[in-house]
Amino acid sequence: MINDLSLFIGGIEWVIIILLGLILLLGTRRLPQFARTMGKVVGEFQKARRDVDKELEKVDSAISIPISGPVASEREKLKLLQEHWR
Repeated sequence: MINDLSLFIGGIEWVIIILLGLILLLGTRRLPQFARTMGKVVGEFQKARRDVDKELEKVDSAISIPISGPVASEREKLKLLQEHWR
């Protein structure tokens, strides 16, 4: 006997439900335009993410401060970093 009455819907079923919902909301004429717009949005997002990743790599590679000897505390480490940047 089934005690759990919740719907068990897997991954592909959700895709079909979402596509049917979009067709109902947008209609068949506006759906291709919506798909093109979403493709452009995703492309711009990926381009911006690549640009941010490149900038982070530049910053990460530019920071190479050698600290020689043991550092007793975080405050001492900050003092050494401040002296290096002056």
